[in-house]
Amino acid sequence: MEPAKEDRSVPELLSDLIREGGEMFRKEGALARAEMKQSLSNVTSGGETILAGGVALMVGLFVAAQALILALANVIGAGWAATLVALALLLIGGALVAKGKSDIESASVVPERAMDQARRDAKMVREKA
Repeated sequence: MEPAKEDRSVPELLSDLIREGGEMFRKEGALARAEMKQSLSNVTSGGETILAGGVALMVGLFVAAQALILALANVIGAGWAATLVALALLLIGGALVAKGKSDIESASVVPERAMDQARRDAKMVREKA
């Protein structure tokens, strides 16, 4: 059975403080690692979206070049259909790249939640001291 809190000696209190402080920092480290992993996942997802947008833009550029050739060769006709397809692919590719860029910009590499929790813990320690 543990002695009542008011009966504990200073060395016992310091020992508890060190033990609980170490445990708190281990938990804060685990939280920071989890938050960094989530941020990395968001950046990876944004990069994949940009890559998909880049592929769509490349296809759009190829179709646009073919459409221009057909439009010039026939003056008016099948080339305009190819031009519309190219423009649609370019718009889709541009939208994908913009979304991927937004995903990357919104991802924070700073573990905000872990830092907030550490601030709250430090404040609590100061209040109890």
